[in-house]
Amino acid sequence: MNCPDCGGPQTPGVAQIRRPVVWALFIAGFVLAYVLGGQLLHDLAEGMDRAHLPLWKMAVPVAVLLTAVAAAF
Repeated sequence: MNCPDCGGPQTPGVAQIRRPVVWALFIAGFVLAYVLGGQLLHDLAEGMDRAHLPLWKMAVPVAVLLTAVAAAF
């Protein structure tokens, strides 16, 4: 594989994810945390049975933010 800029040989390496994609992942994670976390806190403050709390509302933003952190490096 040759470099498109200089024509020299390229070695395979780690692919970098574009910064706008990383920023979009962070923004999506924080928006999800705000929306879903607010709903989860509302259910918790309302006194809903803790055994039936929708904990996926906490796991989804955490997963998106961890993906964003991994994509940043």
